[in-house]
Amino acid sequence: MVKMLVLQGSPASGKSTFARSFIKDKTDWIIVNRDSIRRMFGEYWNPARETLVKNTEYNTISLALRYDWNVIVDDTNLNPLTIRELNGIALQNNAEIEFKRFDVPLDELLQRDANRENPVGEEVIRNFYKKYYENV
Repeated sequence: MVKMLVLQGSPASGKSTFARSFIKDKTDWIIVNRDSIRRMFGEYWNPARETLVKNTEYNTISLALRYDWNVIVDDTNLNPLTIRELNGIALQNNAEIEFKRFDVPLDELLQRDANRENPVGEEVIRNFYKKYYENV
């Protein structure tokens, strides 16, 4: 049975680092990530393209699973709607789904983001943290 590993966490929580390390010696896994898809379309952030980005990601995941590839979904993946949609994709493709959450303290997230090549910024990190972590 194919697998879908859904990473969950704030920007700068270590999801992408984990994903790259996880598949390093595995030939039957791929990483699907909305940021990579956005870069594929040119200008990184264009709200008019977000539906296209999401559909491209979901179609890529579905096709990979149908062709017997295991998939790591490397996005924040904490929005309840996103979780329902990913569960639906797994069900439609007869895939086992697992969630791996990355809980990192706010101060560490801010420090990691500041040291990234493409930081999202303190405001984004703080807003994300408040929305998804302080109310848990």
